[in-house]
Amino acid sequence: MEQLEEFRYGGHSFHFADSNQQSFAVRSIMKELPLYQLEAIQFRRGDVMIDIGAHCGLVSIVAAKMNPGISVYSFEPYPRNYQAFVRNIERNSVSNIRPFNCGVTGDGRQLNLKIKHNNTGGCSAFKHFDGSFDDEVCVESTTLDAIFESINSDSCKLLKLDCEGAEHEIIRTFNRWNDVENLVGEFHMNSTLERLRFSMEESVSKVQKGVREIVKIHFIRMIE
Repeated sequence: MEQLEEFRYGGHSFHFADSNQQSFAVRSIMKELPLYQLEAIQFRRGDVMIDIGAHCGLVSIVAAKMNPGISVYSFEPYPRNYQAFVRNIERNSVSNIRPFNCGVTGDGRQLNLKIKHNNTGGCSAFKHFDGSFDDEVCVESTTLDAIFESINSDSCKLLKLDCEGAEHEIIRTFNRWNDVENLVGEFHMNSTLERLRFSMEESVSKVQKGVREIVKIHFIRMIE
C-alpha cells in the first residue's frame, strides 16, 4: 500500500504518494512549495505551464488544481515516478494536466538515468552517486523547442526546470526564451557538468536576457 502525504495549500487539500516508500522526495518538495510562489503568478484561463522534471507531480498538480483554466504539460523521465504521477493526478481529481514519460535534453537523445531509491527526485544522467546507485534505466527525451511546437502555444506562462543537470543544455539550445513569462526551478552543478563546459553563469545570463520574470532559481552543488 502506498504511503500518502496530506497537506493543504492555496485553499485546497492534496494527497500525494512517492514512487518509493524509502524516498523523502515528496516530503521535501512539500516543504519547498512556497518557494515556487504559485499564488503570486497571475494565471489566466488558457495559460500554459510546462514542468520539466515533474517527479511525482506535486508542483504540477498544485498549480493545476489552483488554476483549473490553465493547461499543464509535465515531463518526467523515470517510469516509476511517472506512474506515481498518474496515480496522484487521479487521487487529486485534476483534469488539466498532460503528463509525459519523457526526459528533456538539448538534442532529444536517449539518457541513462541513475536512481537512488531513498531520493526519487534525484534521478540524473549527470551524477553517479560514487557508484552506489540502486538502479539505472535508459529513457527517451525530447527538446524544449519540440515541446513548444507540439503544444502550438505562443507563450508559456510558467516554465519550471528541475531536471538534475539537464537544465544547462536545455537552456543553451532553446530558442524561444522571449516566449517564457515566468521561470522557476533549480540549477545544478558538479564536476561532470563542468567537464561538459556548462556553467551557472552562462545559464543564468541566457535566461535573464529572455525570460520576463525569474520567480526563483535555487542554485545547488549536486553530488558526483
